[in-house]
Amino acid sequence: MERRGAVWAMILLSVSACSKASAPAAEASSHETAGDNAAVAKPMAMSAASATPGGAMVNVERVDRRIIRNADIGIDTDDVIDAERRASAIAEEQGGYVASSDRSSRASDGEPGIIVNMVLRIPSDHFMASIDRLEKLASRVLEQRVSSDDVTEEFIDVKARVVAQRTLEAQFLEILTQARSVKDALEVNTQLAEVRTTIERLQGRQRYLENQTSISTIKLAITHGVPLVSAGRFAFAESIERAGADLLNVSAAIVHGGIRVLGVLAPILALVVLPGLAAVRALMRRRRRADA
Repeated sequence: MERRGAVWAMILLSVSACSKASAPAAEASSHETAGDNAAVAKPMAMSAASATPGGAMVNVERVDRRIIRNADIGIDTDDVIDAERRASAIAEEQGGYVASSDRSSRASDGEPGIIVNMVLRIPSDHFMASIDRLEKLASRVLEQRVSSDDVTEEFIDVKARVVAQRTLEAQFLEILTQARSVKDALEVNTQLAEVRTTIERLQGRQRYLENQTSISTIKLAITHGVPLVSAGRFAFAESIERAGADLLNVSAAIVHGGIRVLGVLAPILALVVLPGLAAVRALMRRRRRADA
């Protein structure tokens, strides 16, 4: 029991030291909260310090702004296939690549056509330049939507929390070497596994943010002959044909509905209504005879 108490006392002291080294100037209510607050003390110009196993202080380096950029562009061009080929070339010239490219057929004013939907991944430094070059492929730009999401604060927070969790992991490893019993070693290993799981989760989020902010996404739709205003042409014979079809459909629906209603009412009529009428008629006859 004394050995176990000594081990857990060392764990508590280690956690406390890690939290104090990672916390901002204000005190936090718990060790984990203190470590998290240190990550966002000064997001845009961060120099938060975290403790190393040897007690030295390490500053988290300053990071640039992290922005996720996306764009949706729709263009109309005379040659859809050539525009698709040139869009792929633009993506490669800008240091990006074509993530996907789909072709589908459509009819415009009775004429067959092709729609190409592309997803381009472009380095963020060449994002606006790529949009300008893609729009030059069009005879007419149908739509353009550009969105930006600043995730700098989240990126700094995740990065600092990884540093704090690494420090905590080192502290647990040091405590593990001083464990005097199998039970104490298992308890420390349990805490160590939780810390490593947290590190893996944070590193996964960090890699995702790095990928999304370093490479932007452009969704490009290429079509041909899209009318500025959708207007249907007048066709008298076609209207009459549709009206006749509607008349037949409605008449057939009414007939089918009547048949179904009769199918439902026939058993009721035969089993309930007719016997009831017969019983009422018989009662009325009896009353007449009694009165007579």
